[in-house]
Amino acid sequence: GGPLINCYGQVIGINTMKMGSYYAGTSVEGLGFAIPIDKAVEVVEELITQGHVARPGIGVNVIEITEENAEEYDLHPGILIYSVTKNGPAHKAGLKVDDIVTAYDGINVTTQGDFVDYIKDKRVGDTVSLEIIRGDEEITIDVTLGDINELGDELVGNRTSSLFD
Repeated sequence: GGPLINCYGQVIGINTMKMGSYYAGTSVEGLGFAIPIDKAVEVVEELITQGHVARPGIGVNVIEITEENAEEYDLHPGILIYSVTKNGPAHKAGLKVDDIVTAYDGINVTTQGDFVDYIKDKRVGDTVSLEIIRGDEEITIDVTLGDINELGDELVGNRTSSLFD
């Protein structure tokens, strides 16, 4: 822990972890990890004003459909909606299990990680436009992000995708 300081004495981050390494019995400088100060200030302000940190989400679990998976299972490449949280933002917007997201806000899907990071970088209340394939139909659904801290854990229809079973 503690501040990460630049050469001017300015706090630029909060240290979170350091991984050192040893070589032939000698300690070698390792990698340090820190939270950027901009992000730390956001979190502190949110804790002070709201009492908790809101985490944006849509209430789905997703699986990446790679080109190989798409060919093997006769699917479209993209991000498969594996499960939908009951009464969450995705459910309210009309997303369903087995929908395949091909683009979000006009950005073509590349990886599951990119999609998740995109959502995490938004704010609760923002809207994301998802281009999806449902069966043979291509549709666009706008989803208003909710706070995942406030979503339940009950799934719509108590089911998950069975496309890869």
